[in-house]
Amino acid sequence: MLGIEELPIAFSRGSRYFRSRSTYGCIAPPLFQRTYLYRINMASTSQGMQTGVRVVLAIAIVGLAYFLYVSITEPYERVERRKELTEQTRSRMDQVRTAMIQYQRDNGRYLTALDSLVMWIKTDSVMVAGADSIFGLGFNADSLVYSPRTGKIFELAVNDTSRTHTYLLSDPDSNDHIGTLSGSITELNAGSWE
Repeated sequence: MLGIEELPIAFSRGSRYFRSRSTYGCIAPPLFQRTYLYRINMASTSQGMQTGVRVVLAIAIVGLAYFLYVSITEPYERVERRKELTEQTRSRMDQVRTAMIQYQRDNGRYLTALDSLVMWIKTDSVMVAGADSIFGLGFNADSLVYSPRTGKIFELAVNDTSRTHTYLLSDPDSNDHIGTLSGSITELNAGSWE
């Protein structure tokens, strides 16, 4: 319908019916006026387009919701994992401390290497028989001297030159340590987190 502009018949804004107007801007006399009532219906292509837009928006909403969920929970999970690794590391360092104290009671001195401590735990009859009661069920002597955070071996330094023999067991991945090298009896077997 070339040259015809469509105007609403009803005065409401939401009207779906239109009457034609001539190209000259005035409404033609009723005799010559061709009135066309059109009901605005979406053609099948625009219905398909609406459906497509709705699908795209639904996918976008789901994607943004997932992104929001991950951005909220990921930092929390990272903090929880760090706390869990800290607890595992401190527990393992406590097990090394227990073994060091037992070795010192049996032999009167501290070992200077952690590998020697592992060998002693594996070969000493008392330690082999009581490993589960001393260190807990499922104890593995080979993993005793390694940090759960990165798998690096704990650092051990022994001071046997002073009157009181002391040691310092440190975690290479954090500031956690047990003992001291200063010879102070109050810090002899104390953990930095205790």
